[in-house]
Order: sequence, then structure tokens, then C-alpha cells
Amino acid sequence: MKIVIIGEGKVGFLLAQRLTGEGHDVTVVDNNPVVLSESVEELDIQTVQGNGADLDILREANVGAADLLIVTTSADETNLLCCLAGKKLGCGGTIARVRNPDYVRQSQFLREELGLSLSVNPELAAAQEIYRLLQFPSFLKRESFDKGRVELVEMQIAPDSALAGRSIADAPSLLGVRALICAVERGGDVTIPNGRFVLRGGDRITVTAARTDLALLMKRLGLVRQKIRSVMVIGCSRIAGYLTEELIRSSVSVKLIDRNRERCEAFALRFPTATVVCGDVSHRGLLESEGISRTDAVISLTGVDEENLIVSLFAQRHGVQKTVTKVDRNEYAGLFSDQGVGSVVCPKELTAKE
Repeated sequence: MKIVIIGEGKVGFLLAQRLTGEGHDVTVVDNNPVVLSESVEELDIQTVQGNGADLDILREANVGAADLLIVTTSADETNLLCCLAGKKLGCGGTIARVRNPDYVRQSQFLREELGLSLSVNPELAAAQEIYRLLQFPSFLKRESFDKGRVELVEMQIAPDSALAGRSIADAPSLLGVRALICAVERGGDVTIPNGRFVLRGGDRITVTAARTDLALLMKRLGLVRQKIRSVMVIGCSRIAGYLTEELIRSSVSVKLIDRNRERCEAFALRFPTATVVCGDVSHRGLLESEGISRTDAVISLTGVDEENLIVSLFAQRHGVQKTVTKVDRNEYAGLFSDQGVGSVVCPKELTAKE
């Protein structure tokens, strides 16, 4: 496919990297010549310098002959305008990153009127991913396929699990459901196992199964845990807003903590049934006094990756059942996946995948 990407930020670069790796013909448009030259050195792409909302720039990038236009600049309005112009020029399909909650609520109207193939909201995607992880706390990762009918989940085998010391060939009878163990991570190495591969305690396995079989799968593996009824969210961010809406609808008790008083006041007005605390989570005493050890789940959503990682480690040591850590640098996800930070969510990674 011929694909044009406008906006060479973190998401734009990640998309260009993956799409060129899959053999697609990628052209990147951006105002910054330094960013473009760095991308050319690392990736096999064509570049056009300029404003992606300018028709002349779009014509120079040959958007009219492209199969797909993806716009990931930091301005929603620019993204929508670029997609509208691209569609008028004859582009096959258009995808826009849209972050403003007001626009998200009008997504169906925008798709119909602007001819958008898809609009992606990184914060909403991250909140939905976290909410799905809270539904099955034992899973480290969870992805859906075939409109939610099939799930791909990652979990860790406990030393006393029925699977520990057994071969892949024995797994179907032990799992009791139609499921496939399609990957095993051990000591940082990932293996696609055959029937003779023997599982060990501590292995992280990726399993695919029907969504209707997930509860039974957990029960057979001894992973059934108490339902999440209380959640502590660190950071009153956009992700926190979307997530809190979902949790309150599910009758989950929510406590939000942020050091910014203005954000705290806004969240207190928006979510009157939630508890909002203004304070600095870098002070250990605050988390202890707010009952972190009595909370079912802690979700770290501040804008600082290091702070999120530290809060999650602290929560794990206080016996919190489920922790979810947001990171903006996806290299942290692999680095800390075995260090007790629970599930790791990277919004730009989720956006690129979608």
C-alpha cells in the first residue's frame, strides 16, 4: 500500500517504522526538517517538508494517489482538515488522531461528514485497555479480535500452577477449554512452543481463546481472584477522566490523587461520587494514609514515567491485587515487565496498533 503520514511525532514515527517494516510505501509530511532527516537515516521512507494542511504540500506528497492517509499532529482541527482535504483529492482512506472529548462524542457524525475511515483517541484507547484489564486482574495483557469474540491474553504461570512442569501437548486437557498457548516468554526470550515444550513456573504465556471461555480458563488455572471493587487512580489526566466514567458506571469505588489543585477541583465537580485528594504521591505517607493497602487496584497515570513505575512498585509491596502503569516511552514496558509493576499500558503503542 501507498501510505502518507502527516505529523512525525512519537506516534507518527512508530507507525512509519512498523509500516515500512511490513513493506508498505510510506511518505512522511512534517514541518520540522531535522525530524525528517533523522527519520530518513533510520527508515526507508520518502519525506515532504511543510504544513500538512496546505493543499500544495498534499499534492507534493501525492496524497490523491495514496491508499491511506494517517494524520497524527498534536492539533485535532489540523488532523480533521488534512483528512477532509485528502479525501477531496481522492485518497482511498483517512485516519485522524482526535483527542478532544467534545470531538470524540461526535465521532460518528465526523466520520460520515468528513469521510473518515477511523478516528483514534490515544487517551480513550488507554482507558478502555485499563478497564478491560481490571475485568480480569490476573491477565497482564489483553487484546480482542473478531469484534470481541476471540481474546489474546498474557499471564504468568505460578510455581504451583497445574501447567508448571507440563508440556504444551498436555495443556488442552489441563485448561479444559479450547485454547492455544501461542508464545512463551522466559528470561527475556520469546519462544513459539511445539508440543514437546515444557512450561515452568514464572513463564509468561500468551493464550488465545474465545471470550466466553476466559472465566473458566482462569478457574482451571487457579487464577480466580476477588472482583475489583475499589480503585486508586494517580493523576487527574484525560485517561483518568475516561477511566473514572467507566468505573463509576460499573459501581466501582474510585479515589483520585493529584498534586494540582485546579485539576482536583475540576474532577471533584465532574465526579461527585468519587473521592478526590490533592497531594503529592512522592511522599510515601500520603499513599499509606489514603489506604493503598486496602485498595483492590492502583492505576498510575501521571505524566512522568518514573513516578508511575515507583508508585506501582510501592503498591505491589503493599499487597495491592492489581496495578497498571502508564508509560509514554514503550522501551520501559519491556524493561520493567518482570519487576513487579503489573500491567504496563503505553498510549502511543495502543494508538499505533489500532
